[in-house]
Amino acid sequence: MAFRHEVQTPDKDHWDIPGGYVETGESPLRAAVREVREELGITPRIGRLLAVDWAPNEAEGDKVLYLFDGGQLDREQLDDMQLQADELKSFAFHTPEQITEHTIPRLTRRILATTEARNEATLVYLEHGQRPRRPRGMNRDEAVGLVQRLIAGSYADDAECDVMITTLGRGTGCPHIGDYIFWASDPAPTAETVVDRALAY
Repeated sequence: MAFRHEVQTPDKDHWDIPGGYVETGESPLRAAVREVREELGITPRIGRLLAVDWAPNEAEGDKVLYLFDGGQLDREQLDDMQLQADELKSFAFHTPEQITEHTIPRLTRRILATTEARNEATLVYLEHGQRPRRPRGMNRDEAVGLVQRLIAGSYADDAECDVMITTLGRGTGCPHIGDYIFWASDPAPTAETVVDRALAY
């Protein structure tokens, strides 16, 4: 989607995106549908989940935010739009390049990361609007050596194999590295290709 839909609220000096709190017994998806209907007066098809963002807040407590694909509105939906008067005063469409001009940094990061996830057809996990950096305690050569042992079957038993895979997962930041070794589409993966794939995860 080339444009992001944003709304402006009377109590804020920056633009925001439609949304709100999940009510008791309500799923995040149903909450998204309800909030869009309440705020904008329309019920577009809400698509798949694009991002989950952990948002720390000392005043209100930490939150977990779910961002869904709102799709593209047609002319009839635009004509039917009625803003919630006590919360909203206007709406506009902005390109991703314009986001920084209209909202605060953490929301800018969140929107841009979500837009990227939509373009890449993936789901992204965020912390305060950013992809977290995974700590890695193992360099590439160490990881390659350990993978070579696993490929060659140089371990005493299944328990030692599991420990080696766990060590690799923690050291490379990739929880799927065991699958890359034993369930790869390549019938004969090399240790180097396995490690490079894990480090790119």
